[in-house]
Amino acid sequence: MAPTTNDRLPRFALYTRISKDPTGASTAPARQEKECRALARERGIKIVDVYTDVDLSAYSGVKRPGYEALLDEMAKGTYDGVLVWKLDRLIRRVVEFSRFWQVATEHKVALISKSDTIDTTNPIGLGI
Repeated sequence: MAPTTNDRLPRFALYTRISKDPTGASTAPARQEKECRALARERGIKIVDVYTDVDLSAYSGVKRPGYEALLDEMAKGTYDGVLVWKLDRLIRRVVEFSRFWQVATEHKVALISKSDTIDTTNPIGLGI
């Protein structure tokens, strides 16, 4: 993604999650963040916030505080995009993807997944 017309770097949030980590000792969120930050540097993206949910399943429908805070900020127009290590870290249910995508499209927030072929910053990623 190229810098916007006013030459500022695109502002992205990063979201990481691990489903099961009852002791909080897993390094998975840190690895996800490290790999996403490397991609952000390559792409000229500025990571301005990181949201993490630990020991919370995205499939069960349980409230994820980090995810909810991310959606709230997206709705305020805080970000140009969201970067995730893999889409299943963000969502696991179609109904939840619909909710996320509604906020993203309404507020023009792109989605990039480091490990999947998802990148809505360009027409190919949008399937146009």
